[in-house]
Amino acid sequence: MNMIVCIKQVIDPEAPPASFKIDPSGKKIVPPPGIPPVISLFDENAIEAALRIKDARGGKITAISLGANLLRDVIKKPLSMGVDELILLEDETFADVIGISTKPAITALKPSGLADDTRWYWRVRGVDDQNAEGEPSPSRNFIYNTRNDAPGAIETLIEPEDGAEIAKVKLSWNAATDKDITDPDNSLIYRVEFSQNRQFSGSVISNETKPRVTTLPPDNIADNAEWFWRVRAVDDEGSAGPVSTVMSFVSNSGNDAPNIVGRLSSPSNGSEVTSVSLRWDAATDPDLSDTPASLKYQIEISSKENFGVGSVNLSADAGVTTLDPSGLSDNTEYYWRVRAVDDDGTAGEFSNAGSFIYNTANDAPSAFKLSEPAKSAQVTGSSVTLKWTKATDVDPGDEIRYTVHLAKDAAFTSGTSTFSDIDKTEFQLGGTQLGSGGVFYWKVSASDGKGGTSWGSGSDSSPWSFEVQTAAQPTPGR
Repeated sequence: MNMIVCIKQVIDPEAPPASFKIDPSGKKIVPPPGIPPVISLFDENAIEAALRIKDARGGKITAISLGANLLRDVIKKPLSMGVDELILLEDETFADVIGISTKPAITALKPSGLADDTRWYWRVRGVDDQNAEGEPSPSRNFIYNTRNDAPGAIETLIEPEDGAEIAKVKLSWNAATDKDITDPDNSLIYRVEFSQNRQFSGSVISNETKPRVTTLPPDNIADNAEWFWRVRAVDDEGSAGPVSTVMSFVSNSGNDAPNIVGRLSSPSNGSEVTSVSLRWDAATDPDLSDTPASLKYQIEISSKENFGVGSVNLSADAGVTTLDPSGLSDNTEYYWRVRAVDDDGTAGEFSNAGSFIYNTANDAPSAFKLSEPAKSAQVTGSSVTLKWTKATDVDPGDEIRYTVHLAKDAAFTSGTSTFSDIDKTEFQLGGTQLGSGGVFYWKVSASDGKGGTSWGSGSDSSPWSFEVQTAAQPTPGR
């Protein structure tokens, strides 16, 4: 079944009554300015009736309209309702005719009541005093436009989706319209504005398109930044319409590695610690979507300053900037560094290395031996050089100093002397230190300056001794 529905573009019946005007000479309604026409409500009812028949029995619905100055957005409504075909019979001869008479012999006319932003068709015929009408002249047309109107608003920003992160920026939006017939939609250019704040205060970047182009790959848009954008249409006289709504996007041409970790905060560089708790400042990432809370960390620890073979690699979860490593060897100097890793697995550069000495407790210097003079030796001369072997300390960085203890008895209660802060493994006695000679007892201690002490050959409890013999005095008279 094929059905034909006749439709008509009419003045909107919902328009305010004050907008209705009648041309008394032509006895016709003057189209109200600024109020677009609509499809007759009765014709819409007819279309709905045809659609119900089609649903029940099938078939094709054709809508036919006749007239002039048919607005496409209005007259195409039947297609959106479900009509299969639309036929428009559009010609100025079908237009509503507004008849205006002049006085006799007057061949000029200034009409009133014409709707603005409208193309009007006109023709003239002569009328004699008996009201006999001649044939009309050929028709001509003109566009009545009292002033230039700015284009309308951009209704929709299509892409990118608001807040999206995109690698290649290409913007698109719906075309604007212009009430001025002399400014067809395909003559409008578009001004696209960009700012890094929603209020568009401060620096604003502006790009313009060619006529009728509603897409833009923008220039001068910095990577790894959030941008807000809006669009307005501009006609060929430079009048700009209102700005669209504001949307945003994040420009990110590719994944960037995180920035370097700025500071290793604990332990202090070169410090000695009894327990190890590593702390560092959070890194950042040029990619806005890679927030500090999303970054993971790789921690490398080594007993070698250049790391390499034997290094221990550990990790910390996203957002965690602390690590308490286990299994470290006591009395060892360690070097450590950190780098951030984003959620794509891309690692940044390692931080500058820090160091610490892991020492769970202070160790005393090692045992050492007294060597010269031999135990209970007899020596002659005015001086004696005491010697011993070198003590060592497993604690990194400990400096050993020696102290020589000297006495005239094994209990170290008589004639005692102490000589400290000796950094060599020998010490010379002479002069008043030896006096008139005799037997001397001596012992040596090694100290690390942190309370750790050891004694050479157990001399703390069993001091060594030597006897200084002086030259025999000559017998008187000889």
